[in-house]
Amino acid sequence: MTNPIGRRLDRLESHVENETNPGYGPVFELHDDPRDPDNAERLAEAVQFRLKHPHGMIIHRIIISPPEGHSTWEQFHVTGTSAEIAKQQAAECSAKLDAMITKASVH
Repeated sequence: MTNPIGRRLDRLESHVENETNPGYGPVFELHDDPRDPDNAERLAEAVQFRLKHPHGMIIHRIIISPPEGHSTWEQFHVTGTSAEIAKQQAAECSAKLDAMITKASVH
């Protein structure tokens, strides 16, 4: 008889595997934080991954921060513009990654 904790761990491991690798081939998790000094390296790694694995999946997680000069989102929540600003930042990050991949693919 299998240990109940062992069965739960097996199910959890299977669930995690399915969530992180749903069958699209290799998976690359990109944590894109434009304010992080190491972000350029992570973007370059994502580009190299795409060149090496054209059918692989990049999970692009974008870290959204308050606009420059603001330490919090408070005033943007009050005015109702926080979602718009966040969408704009996310679109800019996605466009930047797409442009980098396109440029590297052409060369």
